[in-house]
Amino acid sequence: MRSEEVWWHLKKEGGLQNQIKGLVPDGEKVMVSDIFGYCSRGVPGLEIVGLGKRGRIFKEKLNFITRRMRVKIEAKKYVICIDDEIIEKIDGEIYRYLELPCLLLYWSLADVIKVKRLDDCLCGGTVSTSGVIREFQFKDTHQSMFEDFSNLGLKIITDNFSNIEDGCTRLSLGDLIGENFKIAS
Repeated sequence: MRSEEVWWHLKKEGGLQNQIKGLVPDGEKVMVSDIFGYCSRGVPGLEIVGLGKRGRIFKEKLNFITRRMRVKIEAKKYVICIDDEIIEKIDGEIYRYLELPCLLLYWSLADVIKVKRLDDCLCGGTVSTSGVIREFQFKDTHQSMFEDFSNLGLKIITDNFSNIEDGCTRLSLGDLIGENFKIAS
């Protein structure tokens, strides 16, 4: 199925909570992290839970990108939680692959992007402060995962369709976030 065919499914109202799955490279394998969040009428701001000492810089980066792109966010409390079981296994800087799914989740909670329901979506990638997105790059060795993703009914958010099996449902990242970002190939 192509992006256009599944937009109707994703336009359902998401409410004040949502979740997405984040992809993190682990050598030839891929780790999948559950990322969930909610918004409420508490003290306005963004809070990232589960990244430990990295959480503060991660939060400030998402705030900076949002402001730099002149995205209007309603003054609410936004909380994004990352499964810390995965974080304990991550070495070095590869936790940054959670930036893209966290940004999409944040903007979904804030009604910035048109997709309200992300619970059956997965993606991974880094986002630079200048708005350049580097998506998770699927390799030929990842082909066995696509059947698992399809069986679970998961949709892959990407603009790089070249290494993704035809049986997988894909959503265009560019359609989702608009023209403010440059997606690096």
